[in-house]
Amino acid sequence: MSAHPRPKFTFVGHATVLCELPGGEVVLIDPWVQGNPSCPKALKKLERLDAVLITHAHFDHIGDAVALCKEHRPKRVVASFETGGDPTPVRAGRCAGTFPSARS
Repeated sequence: MSAHPRPKFTFVGHATVLCELPGGEVVLIDPWVQGNPSCPKALKKLERLDAVLITHAHFDHIGDAVALCKEHRPKRVVASFETGGDPTPVRAGRCAGTFPSARS
């Protein structure tokens, strides 16, 4: 067994996965929690969110991205060009492209 710290992955439901990194950072992949019938109630409210990763723009993969970005102001939002719409890097606390209402 390795002595190196490992990330902890929690299946939230459907395609959503919560990743807690060894340094304490929290990453949410395909952020659909509120309307997700598979998401446990205890995971519907996040205390911290440092990054959001979006695989594609179907509602069940992107459903809570804007609300969560507005609430937590993650340092990074990562999405494909078709989803994000802007190839420039996302700056701290901003959501890119298809989320203009979430920009600071």
